[in-house]
Amino acid sequence: MADLKGQSLMGENGGLKEGSLKKILTDTINTIEDNKTQIFDIYETARNEVENSKKLLAELKEKAVETIQRVDDLAQREQQEKQKLVWSAAISRTIQRKRFVRAMSLSRMCRLH
Repeated sequence: MADLKGQSLMGENGGLKEGSLKKILTDTINTIEDNKTQIFDIYETARNEVENSKKLLAELKEKAVETIQRVDDLAQREQQEKQKLVWSAAISRTIQRKRFVRAMSLSRMCRLH
């Protein structure tokens, strides 16, 4: 059996060399520490991405609420303008009828005189 550097880990009696066992344990501990650091870095990155996503979502929700409010306001304004238009058309028809009646009355009066 050999380590990564190609050195034998076995002693003369077929067991592990004391230094080899110490090296295996040290390498294992170092690997665990490196992996723990990598896992923590991945966790921190993921946590930051989640926080950024939450902020972005909150901003989008706020913009959606503002847009909906603007649309509602515009729809209400449109209805008011339509009502004004209908009212103006009704007044215009009334004025036209009065003018027509007056003109007809004047025409009759002119015919009678």
